[in-house]
Amino acid sequence: MGNLFKIFGGFTFLFVLMTIFSMTQEGQAAFANTTLSASLAVEPNVDVDGNSALESYLIAVNDSTGFLDPASAGINFDTAVIDSELIRYTAIGTTSGGCTVGVVSVSPPCFLVNTNAAGLRGAGGTDIKPHSNAAVVYTESTGVLKEVVGFAMVSDCSNIVCGAQTVIMAPIWLLKSVAKMLTWNYAYLDGASEYFKLILYALSAGLVVSLFALLMSNRIL
Repeated sequence: MGNLFKIFGGFTFLFVLMTIFSMTQEGQAAFANTTLSASLAVEPNVDVDGNSALESYLIAVNDSTGFLDPASAGINFDTAVIDSELIRYTAIGTTSGGCTVGVVSVSPPCFLVNTNAAGLRGAGGTDIKPHSNAAVVYTESTGVLKEVVGFAMVSDCSNIVCGAQTVIMAPIWLLKSVAKMLTWNYAYLDGASEYFKLILYALSAGLVVSLFALLMSNRIL
């Protein structure tokens, strides 16, 4: 019985570990978050290609520290998470000029989502939706852990009540994480991280088998 619990816990630990490891691809391993400095609508707000039709986005944030700049890194895009929406941004602007496209400008720093290139709202099958001013923006690695565990990161907490809630709700968050593993819910992994889905699928299968064995040992089934 004790060994089955160890196996079950081992698969859970490996799942979280491999989720973090998957984010090390293409420099995506930073754990950081910031907030929007202006609201973000569903509709595009800039015209990158100059065809007089708005098709891309400038996203104003309060800080870009810890976020990878795809243009500087020589890659097509990196992924940020706002609420539950995955957004592929193509560049980070840190000056007024870098946050100006045509006649539209936002206060720096900002993320450019150039949909004529690799930029995309609603990546990984997530819903495109409006986001209010001060909404939290995560790097993909931080967002994945938040999604997997299903709770606000410690950096979201600013008081003792929130800290106490973290301790009290931990069992529920663990069950949420297990539920995601049991249902093979890895839609949030995209780009280079898609290759690690194969490993995570294997961990999910192992988790199912170990859980089944645990239930059988207790004669619950």
